[in-house]
Amino acid sequence: MIGTVDGGWAELLDILNCERIVTTAGLVGTGALALKLAVDYARERKVFNGRPIGSYQGLQFPLAQQWAELEAARLLNLKAASNFDRKLPFGSESNAAKLIASQAASAAAEQSMQVMGGMGYSKEFHAERLWRDARLFRFAPVSEEMILNYISTVNLGLPRSY
Repeated sequence: MIGTVDGGWAELLDILNCERIVTTAGLVGTGALALKLAVDYARERKVFNGRPIGSYQGLQFPLAQQWAELEAARLLNLKAASNFDRKLPFGSESNAAKLIASQAASAAAEQSMQVMGGMGYSKEFHAERLWRDARLFRFAPVSEEMILNYISTVNLGLPRSY
């Protein structure tokens, strides 16, 4: 037997919630790299009047939005990890952090590709790989829908929908 008698489900959830903390950290890193690639490209790429494309708010604002979302996921993940370390409940925080991080990393990678235009698809800029990698975690190891089910029942007290 692994774990305690009749305690297996709760013990499994603790393990899965720990996995979400690790996954979230990786997603925040992936999103940060995608953002860095986009910002670097936007600083260097010049068009028409010789100004870098990063000098336009049309590129600045979406990148700033991605930074804010990644930072929110990072901070919520730190709260989940801190709660875990202090042996406090951390399921809600780890689930919410993973949800936000997976969406933010996907959006940051997609925005990176958008900033780079056609170069965003080229292998040497890595944005396309980051987009594929980040997209996977929108449904693995736990889907957004299952996280929302958890939040709906545990945090909002709504009846179980499945």
